[in-house]
Amino acid sequence: MFTIQILHNGEIVEGRFEDLSQRHATVWLAAQDPTSLELQAVANHVGSTVDELSELLQVNQRPVLQDIGQFTAVVFHAPEIWNQKLTLKPHLFLASKEQKDLISVCRGTSVAVEKITSFPARRRLELFQKGSTSLLFAILSEIMAHSFEVLDFLNEEIGRLEERVFEPRLSSSVMKRIFQIKKELIYLQRALTSDREVISEIEKAYGAFLDAKQLSRFRLLHSDATQLIELTTTYRDILISAVEVHLSAISNNLNVVMKKLTAWAAIILVPSLIAGIYGMNFQVLPLATHPTGFWLMVGLMFVSVVSLYSYFKRNDWI
Repeated sequence: MFTIQILHNGEIVEGRFEDLSQRHATVWLAAQDPTSLELQAVANHVGSTVDELSELLQVNQRPVLQDIGQFTAVVFHAPEIWNQKLTLKPHLFLASKEQKDLISVCRGTSVAVEKITSFPARRRLELFQKGSTSLLFAILSEIMAHSFEVLDFLNEEIGRLEERVFEPRLSSSVMKRIFQIKKELIYLQRALTSDREVISEIEKAYGAFLDAKQLSRFRLLHSDATQLIELTTTYRDILISAVEVHLSAISNNLNVVMKKLTAWAAIILVPSLIAGIYGMNFQVLPLATHPTGFWLMVGLMFVSVVSLYSYFKRNDWI
């Protein structure tokens, strides 16, 4: 689906695809989940092919910066939460200072693009007046801002998981969730590192068709990316610690169980020993023929049980 906005007579109005060929106004074409025909139209306009653009939109495509025709192409990964899972959605931006165009392409909807579209008219007007590079900076900035929101969500998930790691009978679903978030953080850190490299290349003016006057602003995005990478590392360390704490809780619980089993086994051992001796098939046993011998043995068993139970209870084995 195409959404075209154009700066016309000091206002942001809805434009047409033909407006991209004009040179007198800034035009932003937002292609969200474009059809093959729409992608073909974009490829024809920038002087590329559908296959090349489709390859840049692949999920496994690393963020890159390269020049295509009269446009500088920027591939950037945007993290989003979908059904409680982290997804990394590649965004393709084609910016041209000379043609005053910015084309943003992504599979599905883009949170950052929707956010820029919902800006107040005055704020959007300021972005359009500064040109396509300014619009590119605004969208990348919103992607970085949304990345912080994604990490806040993961932080809350980690907090809920931390409350349960001390439970020895932790369900397998919780452990699966811990390892899932850890894996997502690894992928997120890898994507953020690549995004930071692209930002660094933009800042160094490697894009031939970007406005050099606007490039210094991208230093802020570089700092944001660095902070996000550090946060992902911190959250990964927290998850690793949570797993270690859970394993320690299991080990401690096992030690407690073994102590209790040992104590009860010792308590049962003495009466069993006495009963076993007097159950042997011998004619002569101490007190075997005594009138109160049976009760004396029962009393001895009872005393041994009480004594051992008191001992283990005093030493916190039971």
